[in-house]
Amino acid sequence: MKLSGFCGGTQSELLQNISLKIRLFEKANFLYFNTSKQYATILYIFCTLKKHFWYFFYTVVFISLTPLKKSKAYIHRGHILKDAVEATRFKKGDIAAKAGYTRSSYYKHILDAELPYHILAAYGKALKIDFTDELPEMPKYLIEEKDTLYTKGMTIEDLLKQVEYWKDKYIELLEKYNRLIEEKRGK
Repeated sequence: MKLSGFCGGTQSELLQNISLKIRLFEKANFLYFNTSKQYATILYIFCTLKKHFWYFFYTVVFISLTPLKKSKAYIHRGHILKDAVEATRFKKGDIAAKAGYTRSSYYKHILDAELPYHILAAYGKALKIDFTDELPEMPKYLIEEKDTLYTKGMTIEDLLKQVEYWKDKYIELLEKYNRLIEEKRGK
C-alpha cells in the first residue's frame, strides 16, 4: 500500500480513495470501522503524523548537521599588495621600479586576484615586507637589506671632505639660481 495515495491529490480523489480503502478493509476484515468518518479521522491523523515526522527528520538530519568547513578563505592577493603599498610613504611608481616593474604593471597587479607569488615576493623585497604572514601557503623568501647608505672604510676626514664638497655644490647652484632670477626681472 502506497503512503502517497493517502495524502496526495485533490479532495475528491482523496474521498474516492478513502471510500475504496474502506470497502477493501471491510471485505478483508482487516480493520473494522463503524463509519467512514472514523476511518477518515484515522487517515487524517496518520497523514499529519507522517508530515510531522518528515519535518522532524528534515530538522534533525539536514539542519542540525555541522556545516562543512570551507577549505580556505578567499584572499585577493592584489588587494594585499595594494594595502601594503598604500601603508608605506613611498610613491607607487618608485616601489614598482624597485621591484622591477612599471607603474602601469603595478596597477594590473593589484587587480589580479591570483597574483603569482614570485611577483608578491619581488614587491615584498622592495618594501621589506613579509607577505607570508597574510599568505601562509606562500613560499618563504629572504628580504635582503643592502647597506648602501654608509660605506665602510671612510674616515672622518673623508666624510668632512664630502660635506664640504656638497656644501660648495649647493652654494654654486644657489648663486646660479639667483643670477637667473635677476636676469628674468631685468628683462
